[in-house]
Amino acid sequence: MPPAEQVLYRHRVPTAATSHANRRKDAASTRRWPVVVIALCLLAVVGHLLRDRLATAAVDRVAPVLAARAAAHGIECRGLRYARVSMEGFAGTVVVHEPACRLHVAPGAADGLARSLAAGDQQKGDLALSAARVSLGLGGLLRQRLQVVVRDGAIERLDVATAEPTGQRIARIAADVTVPLPGWRPRAALAGLRAEARRLLDEGRTELPLSLDAVATMQFAGRPHELRLRSEPDGTGTRLVLDRDDLRRLGRSHDPPLTEAEIAVVATNPARAPRLLRLAQTAEIEAARHKVRDPLFPDDAYRHVYWSWLLTREFGAAFAERVTDAHEEGTTYEYGEAPRRMDLRNNALGREWAAGGVPAAELAERVRSDPRVVRTPQELVAPLVP
Repeated sequence: MPPAEQVLYRHRVPTAATSHANRRKDAASTRRWPVVVIALCLLAVVGHLLRDRLATAAVDRVAPVLAARAAAHGIECRGLRYARVSMEGFAGTVVVHEPACRLHVAPGAADGLARSLAAGDQQKGDLALSAARVSLGLGGLLRQRLQVVVRDGAIERLDVATAEPTGQRIARIAADVTVPLPGWRPRAALAGLRAEARRLLDEGRTELPLSLDAVATMQFAGRPHELRLRSEPDGTGTRLVLDRDDLRRLGRSHDPPLTEAEIAVVATNPARAPRLLRLAQTAEIEAARHKVRDPLFPDDAYRHVYWSWLLTREFGAAFAERVTDAHEEGTTYEYGEAPRRMDLRNNALGREWAAGGVPAAELAERVRSDPRVVRTPQELVAPLVP
């Protein structure tokens, strides 16, 4: 065999020493694999434990700061607690499990959100908030958006004297909302979130991307009624609406039944819905009480004046007019348009007296004596010329 071919042949056929060395190397690699796997598992467990602890420490640190900022605006977060905190996913989503607290509005709070939360609060107490879990994660190209996801949430009004549930609640809340974090300025983000929360309470809509499904329970006509609550696109934002079929069923308990126009107003103002229904009942009860005392008392005129007065004091003249006009829009009258004109004029007086600061105690006497009050439809019917 030529020398060159002998060299190539020697390279192609391993010697006994080379084979032995390769076998030792393979055996060493085989022994190292379990060690590597165990080490990786230990690192994963340690990392998981550490990130949960880091998430817990972050929530423990941030929660009191947020509570203090809310208290500075007249909203106290009492008894804040949660079962545990974890971090999930590669993006590092923080999950707070079973959070709960009570929101208390300080008397005389001047902040707009606090005033909205306390609307009609003379007969109501704190708000009890809870959820099965709340997830917080950052999104967007520069991670300047906070994604908040609530599952199985609940908001319940407590009695002001006993702190027991009043029966007014929103439960089974499933909500997703995106909160902008402009320039990573926390104060600006909190101010914007506070403004949107107030808009949601006052107008039933928000500019934030929001998806929500829930069930609202309202006490009306002496028993609870469940109404489905959901979010709908509304121009550039989102609006919360109550299911209209559920409202129609509830409206049958009202005397007279709610008109379609009234249902539309209540459906698109879910935060105000319990008070809207209760104020109408309050006016009816008070008018009936005066009628029992004095059979000649103009109870129908008083009911419209007082109802409009109550709405104006709580929600302002513009919204009060919208509500009372909606009631007249769908009401039919047996004797022409005079009863409608009567109600509209008395509603206007109620708004005027509420805006002028006339106390409730003076309304009955004014209804009796003020010449502008229309006490019967016949006053608006032109007499027949003989």
